[in-house]
Amino acid sequence: MNKIILFVLVVLSYFEPRLTLSYNGCGPGKFDINGVLRVFDQGPLIQCCNNHDICYGACYGKKNCDDQFEACLSNACYAMPYIHRQVCYANKNSMVMAVRKMKFELLVLLSLNVFYGQAFLFSQNKADPNWNDLKVTWGINPFDSNNFQSLPRTQAEAISKGWKLEKNCSQVNGNRYILNGDRASILIFNARGIIAGIASAIPKNLPFNFPSQKIQPLFNDEGDVYTINAYFVDPVSVCSSELSAKQVTGDRLIIKGQGKELNIALEQKDLSNFWTQGKCFYTMGVHFWANIDGSELTEDINADNFAPLFLLYNKGKLNGFGWAFNADLPSRRYEHPGQDNLGMFFNKIPKFFSDPTKAGKLSTLHIYLDSNPQFNFC
Repeated sequence: MNKIILFVLVVLSYFEPRLTLSYNGCGPGKFDINGVLRVFDQGPLIQCCNNHDICYGACYGKKNCDDQFEACLSNACYAMPYIHRQVCYANKNSMVMAVRKMKFELLVLLSLNVFYGQAFLFSQNKADPNWNDLKVTWGINPFDSNNFQSLPRTQAEAISKGWKLEKNCSQVNGNRYILNGDRASILIFNARGIIAGIASAIPKNLPFNFPSQKIQPLFNDEGDVYTINAYFVDPVSVCSSELSAKQVTGDRLIIKGQGKELNIALEQKDLSNFWTQGKCFYTMGVHFWANIDGSELTEDINADNFAPLFLLYNKGKLNGFGWAFNADLPSRRYEHPGQDNLGMFFNKIPKFFSDPTKAGKLSTLHIYLDSNPQFNFC
């Protein structure tokens, strides 16, 4: 089989055109930089891309063009404001690699499509999202092992990596596992030992009356804590050996609490008016937020009405979501965006965030459903 795949790669490589102008796409793989860092000044980055494409068109050689592109990106990143600069630097290598290696990756994927019939490179069934991973925690440094960390998607893998059973199907909806006692990321496995969802637990009696009575229906009351649960399969099937799904990671996203259930659209165009569009942030996606009463989320939203979650869409497809708790929670899994950064995620920043009588440090958790969040360009 390996020899056959190698032969296909060689044949495809022979027929692929070399050094072709890609119309501001950065090389033959058409790495699109126009939609990459929308929160930044795009001008210098786009100029890097234009120069790179002109270089390709002039046939100066791929390596020379790619080297010039990397140097140009370094200069463009350095010229950015500090917080933007750090994100740009942290992802520069990924951007450069996408240009240097795109041809090889496309060929490998194409060959696998030929032999295994996987059409995800060209089309995607609305009911069959290409969720091939489960990662948590955004961070400015992609090389920090705590950031963009892949979590086990089978019970066997979880046990082998030290995760411990917290509660089982006789107590809650699923067999739940935690790592080192940390309940910020609780893995939910079905009766077959396949990932069925993810949950977070927060203590009761938090400041600012969080979670408020308005949003408590999204949570489950488990005595000493509230849990918020996201399922990637039909929640009814989780503890049934006959109904439990065999696939990883799932084919839907359902937020299910004791009094409210949210079925999340897999495509951005199908979202209801319950959701209010926020901003695009590279390595995350287009954010969507919610007012729990269903009206538009504006700067005047009551703190008690702020829904504790957000959705992430890239290229119109759901491939992530997360929690946003009005509470200072200690787990290393959580992110704590400062007040001055909220404008990167909201079109209209809720005023209550800056009122010390209504909010303090925000704790968020980004949850990614695919393996390459660094390529989430919105």
